[in-house]
Amino acid sequence: MKKDISLRYAALSLAAAALYLAAAATMSGLCYSMQQSGTIGYYAAAGLTTVVSGSIPSVFLLLAGCSPQWRANGNAAGAPATFLYIAAGAALCTGLDILVSLLSGAPADTRITANIPLAIITLALLPAAAEELLFRGFILHSLRQYGDVFAVIISSVLFAAVHLNPAAAILAFLSGMVLGFIRIKTGRLISSVLTHFIINSAAIIISAIC
Repeated sequence: MKKDISLRYAALSLAAAALYLAAAATMSGLCYSMQQSGTIGYYAAAGLTTVVSGSIPSVFLLLAGCSPQWRANGNAAGAPATFLYIAAGAALCTGLDILVSLLSGAPADTRITANIPLAIITLALLPAAAEELLFRGFILHSLRQYGDVFAVIISSVLFAAVHLNPAAAILAFLSGMVLGFIRIKTGRLISSVLTHFIINSAAIIISAIC
């Protein structure tokens, strides 16, 4: 019975990742005209795509009977340890981001740094909240029946799979491993959300400076 339930959650997690990718692709197409209207349109399209893409699979999983663990578990880390996990995770992933960017040689999108406050809201805060809710909330939590290591790896693989660019997928997988570790060690979803937000914000600020 337990194996059947675990397999069900694994299949639902895979379906949710596919829904996320399909919703993102559909929304990107619908928002194309907004993206062409300039930097404000670009930010609006990015924010709308993130919110819709993250909401559809999350609602799907909620209706399917999956739910993230909202409260800290009994082994949750205290405030000092949580702060260290977040700081170390953000620093590590930011370093990985810089390394992957240098190796891939991908040109920066100048629209991202045209308006830093808007970029931080639509390209840092919204993705952090939506993606952590889905991948480290619903998916990782439901897969913990297989064990924490399995849950972190599979949620990271699915997180990478929705990033179609090879360089972005590699970074997403590595970052997903770090974020999943933080999520489990601190016992709080907000920890991975904050870490993800810091990583995204750092990438935007570094792009603006360099």
